[in-house]
Amino acid sequence: MNAFQVLTGANLAFFWIASVAPAAATPITFNTALSVAEEEFIFRQQIRLLRSGSDPSAADREMRAVASISVLGYGINSKLAVFGVLPYVDKRFQARGLTAGTRRENAGMGDVSAFARYIFHQNNALGRTFRLAGFAGLTAPTGDDEDSDRLGLLPPPLQNGSGAWDRFGGLLATYQTLEFQLDAQLSYRHNGAANGVESGDETRLDLSWQHRVWPRELSTGVPGFLYAVLEINMLHQQKNRANSLYDPNSGGSSTWLSPGLQYVTRRWVLEAVIQKPIPQKLNGVALENDYIFYHQLSGQFLSAGEMSNASMGLTKHYRRGNQQGIRLADEVGRMWRPGIALCATDLFRASNKSPVFSEFAEGYALQ
Repeated sequence: MNAFQVLTGANLAFFWIASVAPAAATPITFNTALSVAEEEFIFRQQIRLLRSGSDPSAADREMRAVASISVLGYGINSKLAVFGVLPYVDKRFQARGLTAGTRRENAGMGDVSAFARYIFHQNNALGRTFRLAGFAGLTAPTGDDEDSDRLGLLPPPLQNGSGAWDRFGGLLATYQTLEFQLDAQLSYRHNGAANGVESGDETRLDLSWQHRVWPRELSTGVPGFLYAVLEINMLHQQKNRANSLYDPNSGGSSTWLSPGLQYVTRRWVLEAVIQKPIPQKLNGVALENDYIFYHQLSGQFLSAGEMSNASMGLTKHYRRGNQQGIRLADEVGRMWRPGIALCATDLFRASNKSPVFSEFAEGYALQ
């Protein structure tokens, strides 16, 4: 075997380790848990469809919205990552119960959000990892908040932006194994005031379970991985205020059950989920949600040079002994996505001698 085959085999073996890592599986309905590591970019494009048509009033109202949401994240180091979120929204409202009927619509760029996430605790063990992180961010009033139509100024729910600066933050916990991942998020959002209107502050609790259903056993030659996803999203929103007076037909509590699927490869993830409200306890005659549908594609971008250097270093350090290989795997996992360490560590545990790894790398290079 020549030197090119050895290096190619090492690179392909490392790529396989990265590809089977479950770190690419991630919650679908919230972006704070997106896995991004040092000097890595991740991009997620979301298409979100919302329909609200359960109207307790006699107006027979219906609200439909389509949002295209672009999310870009970058890992500054192994603990700190920053994210930006840019939405484009198309909203349509009609009230069929009124004498003449009412139709109003609006479309355009929404308010931009930016937030940072810091992992302040991480515990890696054989085949699993546990992380705790905090995040905080701002939403800037970049969307138009004074749009009008033939009937006059559009109401706040139909505006593309709120006109206010909003602040949000929270805590995030992730427990990950080779077969499944569990994420939990607790967050609070303070909505600012603009144009005499202030949306009620929001408290959220989100839970996400992702379980690998195919393939059942990890092996080489698999193009991707299928995950079943089940999420529960709970939201409590305080009443809105207009001109310092509370709106009795706003705010309340909602819980959504959100089943979905993810198809995960080494570079991209295709996913979809539908949110159905279980109980909705809204105030007054606030319009209730029927469903929210998410369809999204995300991709990760790594430095090819760094990946190649790490794979060669992985082979070199492995020849020095099993324990040192495990420590290097943990370090690689901290450099990029945390799940890499899981598969790499299991590979080292399964092999006590370096020739085993060399034969694996050579065999995979010849496939």
